[in-house]
Amino acid sequence: MSDINLLDGNWINTAADWARRASKENLKFNFKAMQDLFVHIRASSELPPSSKSVITLALDLDNAGQSKLADAVRACGIYPNKTDYRHAYVSNTETGKDISRPAPMPMSLAHWMTYMMGLIAGQGGEPTLVLVTGAFEVVGPIREMVIERKAKVVVAYFSRMMDSRYKETGVFRDNKIKGFDFFDLEPYSKDLLGFEFRKQHEGENLDLVLPI
Repeated sequence: MSDINLLDGNWINTAADWARRASKENLKFNFKAMQDLFVHIRASSELPPSSKSVITLALDLDNAGQSKLADAVRACGIYPNKTDYRHAYVSNTETGKDISRPAPMPMSLAHWMTYMMGLIAGQGGEPTLVLVTGAFEVVGPIREMVIERKAKVVVAYFSRMMDSRYKETGVFRDNKIKGFDFFDLEPYSKDLLGFEFRKQHEGENLDLVLPI
């Protein structure tokens, strides 16, 4: 199986939280709509149909309610890769004035994304991947996957929630590495989140390019 869709559960949660705050409603991410959109993304990017969709979720594995989330995702045709939420916090060596109280640790599942990308690349052939994330940490491994493994990768993103380094390092706009593309999810936010995101600035070009 080398034609895979991957979802970063951390960034899915970020998008849903954003929509809930903006709408002041208890909105939830529509995974069935995401599955349908994967078909469109792959067709528009000239990629073959996927053989599987996988989401990594950081959960309290002892919480029955969170287990239901994994079951609901599976019912939409997306395989849930469950990891202990405590393993998703990024180690932070910085501390506040009181060294006994370390600074809050951000959460990331980028390490899981890159691990699964390695598994996909190891299948051989010319793998294809649609990755839903806003994490910048995946850029180096994707670049390696595209150049060395002849893979084709599309990063699907909500632009306002992406790591700012994507834009800050957006050079060589007309000289992108072949096989590394982006797909903006914001025009589909109504279907995915029940809330319509609008561009932050009229006429703003939210298309992204490969950071070098």
